[in-house]
Amino acid sequence: MRLTTTERLYNLADLIFSFFTLSFCWVIGTLLGGIIFGWAPSTTAVLSVLRDQIMEREKFAFSAFKKAYMLNFKQANKIGLMIMVFALIIFINHRNFTTQEETVFAILSGLTTFTGLILIGVTLYVFPLNVHYDVTLKKAFSQSFSFLILRPLYTIILGLWTWVVFSIAFMIPGLALFFGIAVFCYGWMAICYQMFRRNEEYLEREEKATHKN
Repeated sequence: MRLTTTERLYNLADLIFSFFTLSFCWVIGTLLGGIIFGWAPSTTAVLSVLRDQIMEREKFAFSAFKKAYMLNFKQANKIGLMIMVFALIIFINHRNFTTQEETVFAILSGLTTFTGLILIGVTLYVFPLNVHYDVTLKKAFSQSFSFLILRPLYTIILGLWTWVVFSIAFMIPGLALFFGIAVFCYGWMAICYQMFRRNEEYLEREEKATHKN
């Protein structure tokens, strides 16, 4: 059924309002957790709400964000704290290595930069994976690393999406504050969701082929 111009404008306005509200919820949830203990549950909750929208389960509602925030608070913070610890270690080592003039420290500096990129890649997978699957902390990180290495096309797409959104955010800070978080998370979850579906379909085909043999 073809939508009328009025219906399209209504859907666009509804989408803009949802992105604005979700970004606001993320900020509030982050502040409620004292930032350190709030950003990860807020991110997980936003991704959870957007996954339901992508899967056409339900539209955004504050109650859905609140439920996801509370339900995943503990697990999300475990993931968030581990990421922050690794990021801090990488940052400190990189700063120490770059202050030295010897060749070996230049090599070590390059290795820490590469490790930092790996951490960013794992982070881009671990939160959507934690939302989509019921997995342990160890499984979430190991599977995220596997996706990072074995699904290079999706990893590149995620990297490009992240670069585009953050580039725009730096150019238009106000837009990022009110809409950027939800917009970024929507693309982030949509890309990962498609990858998860393709991976599940691949595993199903492999399982059927194994049973036939």
